[in-house]
Amino acid sequence: MPGSAVGLRVERGRAVWTQTLRRARVATDPVTVRSLDDGTVLIRVSAFTKGAGTRVRDAVRAAPAGAGVLLDLRGNSGGLVEEAAVAASAFLDGGLVATYDVDGEQRAVYAEGGGDTGRPWWR
Repeated sequence: MPGSAVGLRVERGRAVWTQTLRRARVATDPVTVRSLDDGTVLIRVSAFTKGAGTRVRDAVRAAPAGAGVLLDLRGNSGGLVEEAAVAASAFLDGGLVATYDVDGEQRAVYAEGGGDTGRPWWR
């Protein structure tokens, strides 16, 4: 339970000591959205957990018209392939996103139509 105390006993060589720590709930947000100084919307996705795809799609839709959108996947630990497909749908107008193999069976994931394909992009 957050706020409760826990005693930690540490032994290193012949040294022994105890430390009392307070438990805390660790909250991590796999999707963060912020506006850069030039108006570009930066969307960082650290993992494709449940709901991450919808959060990406909503952030793209909420970005001001004509503003660039950067999708930062650096350090992404992976996650649910369906969530990645929902995120991809924010930028695509349907079509194949990925194929993968499960026990010798090929599977495919498709983007939904209606993505925001009119955003500025760079090469």
